[in-house]
Amino acid sequence: MKEYGLDKGHPMVFSSLAEAKNFALANPGSVIVRNPDGDGFIIKGSVKSDKNSYRHVQDARKREDNERLGQPKNAGISWYDRDIAILIKLHQQQIAVNDIAKQLERTSVAISAKLLSLELISELEHQNNMELYLRGS
Repeated sequence: MKEYGLDKGHPMVFSSLAEAKNFALANPGSVIVRNPDGDGFIIKGSVKSDKNSYRHVQDARKREDNERLGQPKNAGISWYDRDIAILIKLHQQQIAVNDIAKQLERTSVAISAKLLSLELISELEHQNNMELYLRGS
């Protein structure tokens, strides 16, 4: 098994979600997030990045565009940890994808895609959600 840690001379970077989940299960209290400097996942706070401030500026511009175009406020915006936490909580409460989308001000396509990427729904469930979306339900 790999050894991780800043004391080992490198940040805690995991190349796959499965690897990150295994670490989190073995280390209760650790928070795993996407690596802001590239692919993979990290222990929250183990990597500092200038990308975050740039990301906030880009997201603010996108929100302005969305408002002008009549799109949900957060459509096409980066997913932040708090948004993912809310998404997971609502999904666990068995709230419908459309209702989650309204609450998070995103499209139902984005909600379904994120649930799929987090391995909280199957590919079949995602396809069913897309069919509902295309039918306008």
